[in-house]
Amino acid sequence: MLMRLRPRVSRVLGLAAEALAVLPATAYTLMGLAAAAGYVVAAWQGSIDAALTLLLVSGLLDALDGAVARKRGEAGARGAFIDSVTDRVSDTLYGLGLLGLGYSPPLVLAFTALALLPSYTRARYESLA
Repeated sequence: MLMRLRPRVSRVLGLAAEALAVLPATAYTLMGLAAAAGYVVAAWQGSIDAALTLLLVSGLLDALDGAVARKRGEAGARGAFIDSVTDRVSDTLYGLGLLGLGYSPPLVLAFTALALLPSYTRARYESLA
């Protein structure tokens, strides 16, 4: 099911990247990280609407940064590394926000571990291949 959506999502991201390619891709990566940090602050202040909005913005910016990099011809190992690291920091921030929203610490720990596992698994596999 999700694989069927991929071409459509890629097309929409490509169109958005055309409009947003005025800034370097790293700017969108850093704005996404800032939105994730804002989500944590909003969650801990009990502003659920603001937290959810910032969570959505963070996810959208994360989805756009790669498309912008390809559009601007900036895609490469350095940008992929920066994106990957900021994605893991954002994943951890999402867990901290869940704590602020009142979720139990064991559940948040499980969420954060599971959020970090795919990237570690992929990197470990690639290092062995």
